[in-house]
Amino acid sequence: MCFLKIFFFSLLFILTFQLAGGVKILTESINHSDGGKKASGTVFIEGNMVRVDLEGESGQSIIYNLDKMDITIINHPEKSWIKITKKQIDDSRAQIKKQMEMIMEQQKAVLEGLSPEQRAAVEAQMKEITGQTDALRVKYTKTDRKGKWNKQECTIYDGMAGNRKVEEICTVPPDKLNCSTDEIEKLKQISTDFAVNDYQDGSAAWHSIKETGIPVIQKSIDNGKTIFTNTLISFQNKKISADKFKVPAEYKEVKMPTMEKTPPVKK
Repeated sequence: MCFLKIFFFSLLFILTFQLAGGVKILTESINHSDGGKKASGTVFIEGNMVRVDLEGESGQSIIYNLDKMDITIINHPEKSWIKITKKQIDDSRAQIKKQMEMIMEQQKAVLEGLSPEQRAAVEAQMKEITGQTDALRVKYTKTDRKGKWNKQECTIYDGMAGNRKVEEICTVPPDKLNCSTDEIEKLKQISTDFAVNDYQDGSAAWHSIKETGIPVIQKSIDNGKTIFTNTLISFQNKKISADKFKVPAEYKEVKMPTMEKTPPVKK
């Protein structure tokens, strides 16, 4: 019985430690269209709090509160910060969609002067921008090609929007990462719930992780050329201090600007 008690409490301690811990993730992005310019970043996850530090010219940190569903954007050079709620993001999306629909309405006369092929292409692009079509959502096809990530093999998928290749991802199973499934879900949540478009801007890969695995390398492709690469460099288990998710006391808050109402369509 004594041995069983020791085993039970040892197991309980290990599980408690794992649940109480957080994770630190190092990232790297390469802008191939800007001479291969690199930028590093760090992601901290502890419970329902996530912080992303963007190193380089921007000098920003983004704090996601997944309980309150809001984000705080910190501008370190200016020592200022702004808070945006998920509702404000959704409202902005809807407003942008209305504005794009207005532009489409205004361009009808121009479209009438195009050939049927040109007109179809322009209309398809506009519908993609406003999210009015499912046909151009990014879908992933597994390839026979293999990539390398952290001295291990990753599986390559082609991301297709219709018949165009717009992305390439290299994935690994969740158990190959030094973090919990809960922390992976937090990564997915900030990549999808707060994305500009649910199936664009690199967020589509996170919608598909149950089928494809975790996208440790993501490449954005335009006209057959890689224009951007994002890589999750490493994962480290560690306790993240609560102070990491607070704005420095001397920083000043900047209020969220309100979007102007969409003007009426000109006839």
